[in-house]
Amino acid sequence: MKPEYSMKLNDSLISSQLLIHEQNHFNITEYYTRLLRKAVIEIGNEDLENEDLDRLFNTYEFKRDSVQTVYDSITDHGVKTHKQRYWELKIDELLRETAYYEMPNLYHYNSFTKEDTNFFKQIRLSETNEVLTSHPISKEEMKYGEAYEVSESWGNVTVKFYKNGKLTNGGDFETAITKINKSWWNGNEIHYYNDDESYNSDLKFCVLKSKTNKNDRKVVSYFNENLERVNNDHGVYETHWQSLSNNSILGSYYNKKGEPIKNKKGVYHLKKVFDKYGRIIKRESFDLDKSPMNDNSNLSTYKYKYNQQHLVIGYKEYDKNGNFPIHSDEYNLQFKYDEYGYTKEMINLNEHNAQINNKEGVCIYNYCYDKYGNDTQTKRYNSNNIPTLGTDDYFTRVTKYDSINRIVFNAKYYFEHTLKFDEDTWGATKVEYPNDSTELQYNINAYNKLFNDNNGSAIIKRFFDKKGQTIKSEFFDKFKNYAKPKNGVVKNLYKYDDNGNEIESISLDSLGNYKSFQNDVAIVRWNYDDNNNKIKTTYFKNDNELANAYKEATYNFYTYNEDNKLIQRRYFNINMEPIMFDDAFKSKFYMNNKGNDTLIEYYDINDKLIEGVSSIKYKYDKLDNVIQESYFDNNNELINNSNGVRVICYKYNNKNSIVQEYYLDAKNQITNNNSGYAYIERTLNENGEIITESFFDKYKKPASGKNGFHKVVFEYNEADSTIKESRYDIHNNYKENNDGIAVFEFTRAKSGLVKQEKFYNKNGELTENNSGNAIINYKYSLNGLYYLGQVLNAKGELIKK
Repeated sequence: MKPEYSMKLNDSLISSQLLIHEQNHFNITEYYTRLLRKAVIEIGNEDLENEDLDRLFNTYEFKRDSVQTVYDSITDHGVKTHKQRYWELKIDELLRETAYYEMPNLYHYNSFTKEDTNFFKQIRLSETNEVLTSHPISKEEMKYGEAYEVSESWGNVTVKFYKNGKLTNGGDFETAITKINKSWWNGNEIHYYNDDESYNSDLKFCVLKSKTNKNDRKVVSYFNENLERVNNDHGVYETHWQSLSNNSILGSYYNKKGEPIKNKKGVYHLKKVFDKYGRIIKRESFDLDKSPMNDNSNLSTYKYKYNQQHLVIGYKEYDKNGNFPIHSDEYNLQFKYDEYGYTKEMINLNEHNAQINNKEGVCIYNYCYDKYGNDTQTKRYNSNNIPTLGTDDYFTRVTKYDSINRIVFNAKYYFEHTLKFDEDTWGATKVEYPNDSTELQYNINAYNKLFNDNNGSAIIKRFFDKKGQTIKSEFFDKFKNYAKPKNGVVKNLYKYDDNGNEIESISLDSLGNYKSFQNDVAIVRWNYDDNNNKIKTTYFKNDNELANAYKEATYNFYTYNEDNKLIQRRYFNINMEPIMFDDAFKSKFYMNNKGNDTLIEYYDINDKLIEGVSSIKYKYDKLDNVIQESYFDNNNELINNSNGVRVICYKYNNKNSIVQEYYLDAKNQITNNNSGYAYIERTLNENGEIITESFFDKYKKPASGKNGFHKVVFEYNEADSTIKESRYDIHNNYKENNDGIAVFEFTRAKSGLVKQEKFYNKNGELTENNSGNAIINYKYSLNGLYYLGQVLNAKGELIKK
């Protein structure tokens, strides 16, 4: 700051916004200061010369000064509200991307001094229990985020985990202190401790012992804090490892009785191949007969590639036949890392190592972190390296944290820092913590102003108990008065059992009186079994009076199997009498060995199968996709569903997306549904988005489908956003909807949102909908909401609204 060049405005012009504008001048300077630090640190203390400092200072000072001028010019010294707010968001982004260089003192950076240290940002435990370290840091850097202190004495290694400079449980070992004791004559032991060096009993096991038995197999056993044998997970008490070669071993799993069992991934044997550092480069799954098998994720082989810092830079998946499992979407990933070893970029590749979008329409995820290691920003790009909104409709996610890692801000943005709102018109969330038991959430628009959502709420106040569970919530509008939602509920009270299960929710109005949120229900209470499964729901008008509730279902009962899967649901009225809810009193669910529903049965109040469709049977392919659903009556004979078909069949592409749906009759013959079509066929782009959707009758002739169209065609821009939608009849001519529109054309703004809509008739001419609109233009705003600009008719004339 140069005071001699500063100017004072009249007091009447001084405002908080002016201070924000000036603050961002400082922030721009901070950004270029960080870039200067980065450049100096990359040279390093040992090689740094005064000439380097002069050269780099002049370079970044010139850039800083130029941007300051541009900032003032574009924002007109902060007067232009839209431009000013855009620059505030832009500068915030630049600071997020350079957070690593926030510390002013260069000697606090180990990457600058290159001094010996016992502190590291990343560690990895090798197959031979060697601790591999990467990204050494200084004691000052250790104060921010996660860090490991590694020390060795007589061949034994101690690893201490720190969070913001405090020894605490967490990290790769999920504990504060890990001691790895080795002896060539007696195997290895790993002990897991709390910060006070007592055993960490919160873990599945506190001690891992590895010894070689008489068959030259390494036997790994697990023990609790009392050194009693326990299972590590999924009933595994021992894991035996047999050496296959100098760099591969085969693992087998045993229960308490010493019987072979599957591990938690559902495999009997696991082969590990490792490199010269003991890093796992391949995992392969085998069945009881030691033949290749797929695990619970329908995957068999995993391959890993590392950089010199022992971080995974390549990850590939294969099925039991050695093929890429294209159905799993992200089966070939590439990783890049930042200065601390945090993931900077994750790239999705296909079987030929070419960039490809995943099912969310994203190929590249780009990440930023604060100095505490919290993920503060994620950006997404498609396979052409072009920013994309993806199928979940946002480009950037921003999260800010306080010094103790609590979220203080959370938002999603389209392109150009345009704020995304959810369906209830909640935009960005700003969070304050008045004390340890209270939280205030603010609905903030793009201009950092309080904004009411569709329920009239701009502020949510939450109260917590000692366990961090929400015990009360209150809703206020942007003027800090109680909100005025349609149902009148502005307060909620919550209770929990000792296991953390919610057992009661109460709705209140602004005076603290019971207020129904649906029908006559103001209180909901739940009961749970010993496995924390919800077994009963009861609805009340007030503390003691039962409610009739939605569709008069005062009581809901649930039953589970030994795997905690829902197998039965029942409904009763206020008098505990069975009632029909959505056409059934009781629903029964039968499952296959993977936990997927294979049969659902529906019963009436007399506990008999209902009339009409009383059961639905499902068939699955090897990838757990539903390929057929069939409808049966109470005599177990095929029956038509509400759409007039007895069997629905589905076909999938190699990415597990449905590309065809067709219908069968009782004789297993193709049949038309009530709307006159038997097939729905789709062509999809690499994102799984529909390019064409077409309808055909049982003879495979073009038919009119949903809404009377034979075919709908979608076109997309380079950012994979829809720019055109066209409807066709059975002769592949344009077909108009009830508004007389056959083609919708969308022009996208820089934000990615629709800037203009145009409507065309079947002749390709501009046409008007029932409201007389042919062209709709939307106003620009950093708020990602549609603000109507101009509406024109087919002649291009302005329509007055």
